[in-house]
Amino acid sequence: MKQFTTARLTFVALLLLAAAPMLASETLPTPYTAEQIREAWVPGLVVVSRVEASGQTILTRTEVIAADSEQVTLSAQQTDPDGNYLPEVAEHKASWTELRDHARFPADRAERRRQRRETPLGELDGWLYEVDHGDGSRGSFFFADDYPGSPVVFVQYHGKAATMLSEQIERRVE
Repeated sequence: MKQFTTARLTFVALLLLAAAPMLASETLPTPYTAEQIREAWVPGLVVVSRVEASGQTILTRTEVIAADSEQVTLSAQQTDPDGNYLPEVAEHKASWTELRDHARFPADRAERRRQRRETPLGELDGWLYEVDHGDGSRGSFFFADDYPGSPVVFVQYHGKAATMLSEQIERRVE
């Protein structure tokens, strides 16, 4: 169960914690502006992601429960490895610039390029960021043009081995 908990914490941290502040000249351009995210992340937006790590698969359901011009309130609920949603629901508030800055990557350790790829949400165009974390691990983040916000596909690698895959499998407004 420890591996499952670590995978969950890693995924939640990537979604909900703000990136360390950096000067714009030291980072690659972000895939979206704060305004684009604010326009897309309206109350009732639900994003369901499948996360595979440590030989287990869980789902995470993130919902926008409130939003205004300054910030958003998100709720997140996860399943156990058997697919049952856990009763715990975490809430988190973030400013639109914090959400934008989750995709602010250091220019000296990251590359960005256009890509078209097949995803569970369909064939999508967007930006692929390949990021060297500097500790023997790296991340691959695919941000789809049509879905501002979190990456549609995220893969974490240690060496050449993929250690975690997260991909959005559903996105709707309720």
